[in-house]
Amino acid sequence: MAAFSGGLIEDALRRGKPLGDIMRSIVLAAAVSALLLGAARADEGHLSGLPAALLGGAAAEGTQHELPKAPVTSISAGGLTAVLGKTTLGDVASALGGTVATASDGGQDASWLCYTATIGGQAAYIWFLANSTDANGALDLVGGNFSSVGKSQPCVAPKVSLDDINFSVPGLGASQSALQQQFGTVAARYGFVAYSSEHGSNLQNLNYLIKDDVIVGLAVTRISAP
Repeated sequence: MAAFSGGLIEDALRRGKPLGDIMRSIVLAAAVSALLLGAARADEGHLSGLPAALLGGAAAEGTQHELPKAPVTSISAGGLTAVLGKTTLGDVASALGGTVATASDGGQDASWLCYTATIGGQAAYIWFLANSTDANGALDLVGGNFSSVGKSQPCVAPKVSLDDINFSVPGLGASQSALQQQFGTVAARYGFVAYSSEHGSNLQNLNYLIKDDVIVGLAVTRISAP
C-alpha cells in the first residue's frame, strides 16, 4: 500500500483543500501506517492487531462516521492522563517506564512505547506513538489490541498497571452494542469502523477493529495542519 506522508497532506492543506476532504479514514489509516512502518522495520518484527491491519490498508473499506466533536479528550493510563498533542513520550516513559524507540524510514519518522496489559482476562498491547524521532515528542496516537489478534510483540511490562486503561470511549473487550449506545450506528465493514471529528486544522480519528461483536483493537489518532 502506498503511504500518504504528512508532507503530502500538508501540501494539500496549503493549496486550500478543506481538511475533511483530504483526511478521511483511508488517508488517516495511511498516516498511521507511516508511523508504524518505521517501528516494524526497526525491530525486524511485526506489528499486530489493529496497527498491522492499518499498515496493510485493511481499514480502507471500513465504515466511516463523522462526529460533531472529538470522541476522545484524554486517556487515563496507569495514573497518567494522556492528551494527544500535549502529553509527550517522555511523560509516558516517566509514568510507566520503558525506553522510547525511534525509527526513520523514507522520510517518515516515528517514536513509540509499547506495553503489555491484561484486559478482561486477555493479554493486550498498549501503544503510544509520536510522529517524530524526538524521544520527547507529543503523542499523535494511542491505541491497543488484544495480542490474540496478531503476532507476539517485544512490548514491556509497565511499572504501573495498564489493565484499567480508559479511553473515555468503549475500549478493548467492550461489545459492539456498547459502541452503538455511545455513537449510534456502527455497521462495521470488514471488521472496521472509524469515527472522525474535524475542528479547524485538527482532525481526530478513532478506529475500531471488531471481531465477533467484540472490540479487539482501537486507535485514536491526531493530525494537525501546520
